[in-house]
Amino acid sequence: MRALILAIALSIPFAVAASAQTASVSFATDEWPPYEYTQDGEVTGLSTDVIRAVMAEMGVTIDSIDAVPWTRAIKLINAGRVAGVYSGAYNEKRAAILLYPETPLVESSWAVFVRAADRDATPFASWDDLKTGIVGVVRGYAYDPEFDAFYKENAEFAEADDNETNFKKLMAGRVDYVVCDLINGLHIMKQQGIQDQVHAYIDKPIAETEYFAFFSPQVVDDAFVTRFDETLKAFRETDAYTDILDSYLK
Repeated sequence: MRALILAIALSIPFAVAASAQTASVSFATDEWPPYEYTQDGEVTGLSTDVIRAVMAEMGVTIDSIDAVPWTRAIKLINAGRVAGVYSGAYNEKRAAILLYPETPLVESSWAVFVRAADRDATPFASWDDLKTGIVGVVRGYAYDPEFDAFYKENAEFAEADDNETNFKKLMAGRVDYVVCDLINGLHIMKQQGIQDQVHAYIDKPIAETEYFAFFSPQVVDDAFVTRFDETLKAFRETDAYTDILDSYLK
């Protein structure tokens, strides 16, 4: 019996150490350029590049990164079938069952976009200005609790399945304003070749936001997430991190 107790006691710190020194992990994400998207059969993007760099610094191999619908990614991590998911805002409900680092992969904001030619007719100094036109939003998106309540109660809005469609509707005159993640919006403008035709009210964000990678406690432990957080925090201070941002934003 004493031998059995000793064996169990010795196995506990070994299991913790093995988890803390996880050698390989898998991730799930969605298609949300430029943060994460599939190109030539491989998942790439701003957040993906940061994840790869941090894992390399930690000496952890990435077995796979699968791009799936966001709801599918959440199901995978909840079931412990992947170690981590990105890029997601902090969510208290998720944080109750998953592991979040303190440091985000990247910060952004929800911004308002208008046709450059009609900028005088579609000013944006406050939310009240949105009452004067049709606001393009994405069906099912949660932007900011206060803003969500405001536009649904006070503005005429038109829903689309994605922001690519919203920018096409903006250029066609079917909406007057588009509310979109700033980095995602700038990427779409570049992809659609409309950088000179759309104005972003960058200095008047709807709300600031942060995007994280978060992890399954079924696959990794707190020590792993702490090490990830420390490595990410240090990496964000490097020129390499700045280069990643610049490569997707310029």
